[in-house]
Amino acid sequence: MTQNDDGVNRLIGRINELQRGLAAAHAGRSTESVTETAGGGLVRATVSATGALQDLRISPLLADPSDPETLADTVVAAVQGAQKAVVARYRKRFEGLVDIP
Repeated sequence: MTQNDDGVNRLIGRINELQRGLAAAHAGRSTESVTETAGGGLVRATVSATGALQDLRISPLLADPSDPETLADTVVAAVQGAQKAVVARYRKRFEGLVDIP
């Protein structure tokens, strides 16, 4: 076996490791979700692993007809918080496998 063959074999081994790592990182992703709250827990948003909104719960205590802006801001904060949590989860899961900016 030549030195060149040894280098190719190491590269193939590294590629196989990367494939296994990526497969493990993706495992279960389709069924995962993240829930975040805002407004002291008055709004709860659940998003899928892709960031799509799956569920939204709003406490009647926050539903003030004279202040729709607060309700809207709180809903947006809960959804954005859940979406950021999904991104953070997957950045951590893929850390070391690939470079993610």
